Amino acid sequence: MAPTATAQQDTPPAPQPAAEVPTLQEAGALLQQGDLQAASVAYAKIVLAQPENAQAWQMLGYSLHMSGDLDRALRVHTKAATFDAVRPIALYNIACVHALQGRADEAFAFLEQAVEAGFNDPNQYGSDADLRSLHSDPRWVALGRKLQGLEVGEPAFESQEWTEAEPTEAAEAAALKKRGRTVALASVPVEQQFDFWLGEWDVAMNGDFVTEWKVAKELDGKVIRQSGPYSMTVVNFEPTTGKWHMTWMSTEGHHDVLVGAREGDAMVMHQKVVREEAGAIGRWTLHDIHKNYFATKWELSRDNGKTWTTEATMECWRKGAAQEASASAAGIERYEFLLGEFSVEYKAMMPDQSWVAGKGSCSAKRMDNGAIVEKQKLTQEDGTVWEGVTTRSLDPESGRILVNWTSADGQVSVDSKAALENGKVVEISGGEDQYGAFRDRLYFTEIDSAGYSVWLDRYYTESGTTIEGLYRARYSRK
Repeated sequence: MAPTATAQQDTPPAPQPAAEVPTLQEAGALLQQGDLQAASVAYAKIVLAQPENAQAWQMLGYSLHMSGDLDRALRVHTKAATFDAVRPIALYNIACVHALQGRADEAFAFLEQAVEAGFNDPNQYGSDADLRSLHSDPRWVALGRKLQGLEVGEPAFESQEWTEAEPTEAAEAAALKKRGRTVALASVPVEQQFDFWLGEWDVAMNGDFVTEWKVAKELDGKVIRQSGPYSMTVVNFEPTTGKWHMTWMSTEGHHDVLVGAREGDAMVMHQKVVREEAGAIGRWTLHDIHKNYFATKWELSRDNGKTWTTEATMECWRKGAAQEASASAAGIERYEFLLGEFSVEYKAMMPDQSWVAGKGSCSAKRMDNGAIVEKQKLTQEDGTVWEGVTTRSLDPESGRILVNWTSADGQVSVDSKAALENGKVVEISGGEDQYGAFRDRLYFTEIDSAGYSVWLDRYYTESGTTIEGLYRARYSRK
């Protein structure tokens, strides 16, 4: 779907008599924060008070659409299509609803109308998951040819976006789900185009986790400030020029000034004078923007903008997004956060109820059959080594995730049941020791781009005693 909102009905419910009508900016802020219900209510109040406000109708449809209320979204999209200013995108969103609800004929009919009305970006059509059910239809290729301006006989859909998704690409689908909805800057009021940056972020530069950002509005919402342990950035919009102004400062005394605006689906900030290289110009691009993710690249040009060289890249993940995505994922994709190599620090209670600390390493890979295999080697302070392999796989008959840990020598094997409890991934197993029969619950928490934590509670069924945190560990991505 293209950035638009979803409405509750053609004539939205009346607000409370004493309630003030919110502004588009206030409603947009709720949307940027991911509060779809509050955003829908705000936009509904606006269209009730301003029934000719085309943008409000459009964004009301978008918020409802994104919240999954497709029936009411369809009615609002249809209303929005009566306004010339938003008709192209409204027609496209009507098609998206029909596609999601299995009405291919209606979907293609409205896609044709959207193209004729001027909504004709091939990348939007090709990358929109709402339209994926149409990819196997011959009309999809014909539509692609029309969008790409190809004549009969010319090859179409060379880009991956236009190929039908393979069932084996579950990992990619899970990664996209973790990123959250796409933020389409073209539909965001210009003075709110940096609002996607608000919040707390884990930041990786050139693939390595390096820092954390906190981004908030100040000075009555007119200034956005990013703060971190090594730098600070201040951004504000200048309405007379329509440009964003950015000032970056570091703990090393560096100071850079950039000016820019939206370019397509990215925010591009230009630097006329580059501190570290005389005669060069620079630009910082924030792109691939989603609710929970965006990427950046810093480029230099030494020929006055004719060619550019990428000097650094960053990936930014909203804090908490990984754990949220894990809890909402289906099947084995729930364990995507385990993939990679990690260093481990832990503390465990021994049978005599004494505590021991230890360190180790862990690595997990996805196998050709879809299973995730995790190898772990932990060494306690007293020299004791724990080494084993955990295999997590999907049982095609029951649809359940099967979990098995086997020691490196093959002498011990423990089966667990995977579940979700209060939004956390949990593995439940049982056993018996000198204190009696017990049931263990292993929780995965604090999941982010830097790693994850593990917490084990043990419940003794006969005595009713619970030992909390019997094993506590932090897995830090290498």
